[in-house]
Amino acid sequence: MSACMHPCRTGHCRRNGTTLTEVIVAAGMVIAIASVMIPLIVSASRLRTQSRYYQQVTDDLSNQMDRLVALPTDQREQALEQLKPSAHVLENLQAATLTGETSTDSNGTTLTLRMQWQRPGDPPPIQLTAWLDCNPETGQPPKQSPEQSQPTRETAPEANQ
Repeated sequence: MSACMHPCRTGHCRRNGTTLTEVIVAAGMVIAIASVMIPLIVSASRLRTQSRYYQQVTDDLSNQMDRLVALPTDQREQALEQLKPSAHVLENLQAATLTGETSTDSNGTTLTLRMQWQRPGDPPPIQLTAWLDCNPETGQPPKQSPEQSQPTRETAPEANQ
């Protein structure tokens, strides 16, 4: 018999590598973690984008409202007929529309602006309302009745029928 000179056969064998089983377990763990993290990252990205759009819309509504409230009544009505979203909003949001209306009731006159754009789920438009006339005695807007103080959600008209 010839003597084997391989280090493993002489009792001095030390394994410094990884086995195939260890590689398969590690790859399985990486795949499992990736399958959980990728949908979370995509969802967070979509949420961040929608939040940015919402902020742009609220900024534009606020700017439009400030401009309209400062106008005299006759010019305000004319400006309401010519309302359109800002160029920045139009370039970032698909099919953005801006509408406005004044309404008068026993509590006074309000101006309501609404902006709608194409987004998942077809939620109601974002709206901003301001009092145009104040109580002459107090200088404050009229107090709302309990049913008026509750926030309302308006449904948007079906865009794709």
